[in-house]
Amino acid sequence: MIMIALVGEQPMPVLLPLWQWDEITAVQLFATQTTMSVADSLANFIKKEQFPQKIEVYKTILVEAYDLYDVTEKIKEAISAFPGEKVLINLTSGTKIMSLGAAMAAEGRGNAKLLYVNTQDSRMLTYKLNEPDVGIEEICVNITVAQYLGAHGFLVTPNQNPEATTAPVRQPRAGDWLEDKLYTQCQESGFFDDVQLNRFIHKPIDDTLIPNEIDVMVTKNGNLGVCSCKTGGLNTKMLNELSTLASRISTGIYCKKFLVTSNDKPSDDFCNRAKKEFIQIIDGNNLDNAAEIISKAFDKKKRES
Repeated sequence: MIMIALVGEQPMPVLLPLWQWDEITAVQLFATQTTMSVADSLANFIKKEQFPQKIEVYKTILVEAYDLYDVTEKIKEAISAFPGEKVLINLTSGTKIMSLGAAMAAEGRGNAKLLYVNTQDSRMLTYKLNEPDVGIEEICVNITVAQYLGAHGFLVTPNQNPEATTAPVRQPRAGDWLEDKLYTQCQESGFFDDVQLNRFIHKPIDDTLIPNEIDVMVTKNGNLGVCSCKTGGLNTKMLNELSTLASRISTGIYCKKFLVTSNDKPSDDFCNRAKKEFIQIIDGNNLDNAAEIISKAFDKKKRES
C-alpha cells in the first residue's frame, strides 16, 4: 500500500499510520513552501526509522497551499503513477484546501481510500467517496521516547555531551528522591510504552546542539508526557520553564505537561496559572497515584452518546 500524505506542522499524523499498519510500504509527501522543512525531516526520519516493514520514500511534491486545482491535479497524477496498487490518502494535515483537493483527487479512483487520524478519539478513520461506510480502528502504537523526539528532530542522550554514552556523575540533589519515586512508579505501573529518567534532549540549531535535561518522560500510544519534579516552594518560573521546554518539543495535543511536586497544597494562583499553560499538577497528596494520573491524561475522550 502507498500512503500519500499531506504535511502540516506536526509529524505525528503522518507517522502514526506507518507504525499502525505494516502493509504501508511506500510514502509520498505533499508539502507547501512553509512545511517543506517538516517534510524533509519526516522523509529523513522514515528512511532511518526501524519500522517492521521496509518503507520506500518517494520525492516530496511541492503544492500551493490554497490552490485547489494545483493540489487536486498533482495528487491525481501521483495516484495514477501507482496502477494496481492500493493508495491511502492521509488528509489529516495541511490546509483545508489541500484536504479538499486530496478528496477530489480520490473521486472515481477505486484503488484510493481517504484517511483521517482522529487523535481526539484515538482512532484511524478511513473513507471511500460516495460510500456511506466508515472504517474505524483504534490507534494502537508502541513507540519510545527517543522515537517520538526523533520524529520531531531531537536527539535524546543520557549525558549533556551528545557523544557520551553514559550518564554523567553528579552530586546528589535535594529533589532526586521525587524523580526516582516517579520514575519507579511509572516503570512498575505497566501503563506506558517507555519511561525515561534524567534525559537530555538536543536540537540542532545553527550546527550547535542545545541540551535541556528533563526529569521524567513517558510515552503512551504515540503521545509524550514531560514531567518536571519539584520539591519545596513553588513559583511561576517553574511553570514558564516547563511550558517553554515542552513547546520546543511539540505543540498541540501529542505532548502533555506535568509538574509533580511534594507540596501538599499549591496555591490557587499557582494552580490557575498552570491550568492556563495546560500543565497538570500532581501534588504531594497524590504522589502515590502519579503514574495512574499521568496515564489517564492520555486516555481517549469518550464520545457523547
